[in-house]
Amino acid sequence: MTGGHRLTLGEGLRRQSLTSLNDAFTLKHFGFEDLILFRNHDRKPLWWSVTPSPTRQGEWSRGTGVSDVALQADGNLVAHDENGVPLWATNTAGLGADLLEVRDDGDVVLVNARDEVVWSAGTTQQEVTPPPFPVGRGDRLLVGQCLGDQSLTSPNGKYVLVHDRQHAGTFLHGPNGLVTSWSRPVPPAYPNAFVTRLVLEADGLFLRWDGTFDGLDLWGVRKPWHDLSSLSHPFRPQQLVVRDCGDVELLDAAGEIMWRNGYLRDHPGFGSASTRLQSQEDSRCPERLSATAAGPLLPELESVPLVRTDFGSDEDWIAVRDAVLAPRQLVVGEVFHADVDVVNDVAFAGLSAAQLAEHVPEGSSWAVLVVADKRTMSCPQRSVLVIALNEDDRGKTLRAVPAAIQEIENNLSLSNMDWEDFADAADDDDIVHPFLDEVDEPAMTDHPG
Repeated sequence: MTGGHRLTLGEGLRRQSLTSLNDAFTLKHFGFEDLILFRNHDRKPLWWSVTPSPTRQGEWSRGTGVSDVALQADGNLVAHDENGVPLWATNTAGLGADLLEVRDDGDVVLVNARDEVVWSAGTTQQEVTPPPFPVGRGDRLLVGQCLGDQSLTSPNGKYVLVHDRQHAGTFLHGPNGLVTSWSRPVPPAYPNAFVTRLVLEADGLFLRWDGTFDGLDLWGVRKPWHDLSSLSHPFRPQQLVVRDCGDVELLDAAGEIMWRNGYLRDHPGFGSASTRLQSQEDSRCPERLSATAAGPLLPELESVPLVRTDFGSDEDWIAVRDAVLAPRQLVVGEVFHADVDVVNDVAFAGLSAAQLAEHVPEGSSWAVLVVADKRTMSCPQRSVLVIALNEDDRGKTLRAVPAAIQEIENNLSLSNMDWEDFADAADDDDIVHPFLDEVDEPAMTDHPG
């Protein structure tokens, strides 16, 4: 998944990025043979596919931008120019590599089907520092997330919004990597453009500066990304989304589009605005690979999915899974089960509630999604995320202890209770607990592994 942390055979990057699950490291394709691994907390490059030199600076803006780096069917990771000519490779053809992974320890590896490393960038870090903001993934940026030499990709894989330090700005690339006319360079009057991050904050979309420049501490400096926010007119988007048609939109909490391609909703240009490339496909450069999109749909299950999105600890995941699946023996004599099926697929790693809702198959009858996310794994109560999917409450979330999932899933699936009945029952920590009492020793029955 582009915006994820892995590439599989046949997948590739065009001005796109992969970020480790802990958000600490990003591997980014800058164009041509330039593939660079960054440490995100201080933006320090840890590895380059080719040695940087002053004589190569002019090549970064050369050509149409349709170059790519692809994990070929033979297991070789290869960077191509705009004509498909190989420029750089890991030389791992025939060694059985079938997966590229950016790991939480800072290394980039190619592994085979037995999870054996056949190639490594050799960048393992002894200490790992989290970045100041979590990284946006898939096709959208949520409040509190950032892009700092990272990218977002439309679900169909054709459009890529990328924050780029080398070109000092944020740019939208279209089909086959062609550069569209839509971009937001950092104005020359601002401090050093090469240390910026694009951050969606509660009061707007801002460029934030990292570190120091000319002796000035720039950590607190932020500038509106598109003159959307001011003290007198705060702008409060909840997510930025890259659409399949090439539009870039900002949405409010209700999912309404507030801004599209530079125009606010009340502007005459809002309805007709588009950054789409009409018929500018470069016939010299046929599409060599499909840039992976925002990930696959959730499997079409009869039961409500219990989706794992954090893969830091298998032990923690198993504890959460078993707690949700465990039957409850009630004092009224009934044995209660949650009608859920486990989805343990790294393709959904790190996805937010809004992103997961977009991955629900059309026509699904699920009342909710149940999610074991990063907070679940670290919370002493193992509280899972519950996402409403019914028409009236779609997208709303609450957290609940595993023992409450039986009541939430059963009652919402059967329409015996409303979403607000559970949301209003949350404790001071905003966590929902079971309504019904349980006997001291719950019934022990087998459940899926």
